Amino acid sequence: MSVMLMSILVGLVVLILSYVVIRLFTFIRWYKKIKKVLSHFPGPKPHWLFGNALQIGCFHDFVCRNHEEYVEKQNAKAYTFWLFINRPILQLTHPDTIKVLMKSNAPKAKSGAGYLFVLPWLGDSLLVSDGPKWERNRRLLTPGFHFSVLNGYFKVYNDVADTLLEKFASSCKDGKYIEIFKLASLATLDTLLQCSLSYKGNVQLVGENHPYVKAVKRLVTLVLARALNIFLYNPILFRLSSTGREFYKLCDFVHQFSEDIIAKRRKELETVRSSCPEKQYGRSNSENRFDESQYN
Repeated sequence: MSVMLMSILVGLVVLILSYVVIRLFTFIRWYKKIKKVLSHFPGPKPHWLFGNALQIGCFHDFVCRNHEEYVEKQNAKAYTFWLFINRPILQLTHPDTIKVLMKSNAPKAKSGAGYLFVLPWLGDSLLVSDGPKWERNRRLLTPGFHFSVLNGYFKVYNDVADTLLEKFASSCKDGKYIEIFKLASLATLDTLLQCSLSYKGNVQLVGENHPYVKAVKRLVTLVLARALNIFLYNPILFRLSSTGREFYKLCDFVHQFSEDIIAKRRKELETVRSSCPEKQYGRSNSENRFDESQYN
């Protein structure tokens, strides 16, 4: 019995050691490959085990120092650093380098911290998912952006644009420069809510005081705050922190906001369907259609 038990233990030890050796060999091969690729980019010299973790201190200051050294002084279009030996970071800082990545047909990695940070907020959506799920979501959404479908929303586009231009005109009365990012962001959100969910909440007129706009803006701030604090990368520590508690509370709010709009829209469509079964849904009426002939 003892001989059999010893044989089992030896077998388990051999299996565990074999697994460890295989994983170690795979990691070393991956590490050499990544290090060779990243050697073409400037960046602080990493420790062989801790990477640049010991140099970080305040992560926000570390990123700012790197940006000043490699982007402002050396005019680098990208630089690299290592959080740990297993976490290389390639920071793209110029449209030319970003363009190369975006135009590539190679699968885009979506398992990094940046994507995981927004997962509780956006869910496993087109932005965050990859592989077969991403392909499925893409196939489902693509028909919704066909020109014949978007054709029926030009009245919405025009109304939103008119409101935006009125806000531009009002802001320019004193002859000073204005920041158009906030105004354009509100116009974009207004368009998306009206076209996708038929929600007319006067987003542009209410502005950043709108509860949904305020929540989304705060969520973006919290995601960036987490990205700049290495101690909040751990999901457990993040959830226990004040930043994490606020983040998840706002996630619940925006999710409930979306679900309420969808439920209301579904109820409206069911009412119309029961009263006018032959009616077509959507915004495809003639007054909303875009006349292509005038541009031919």
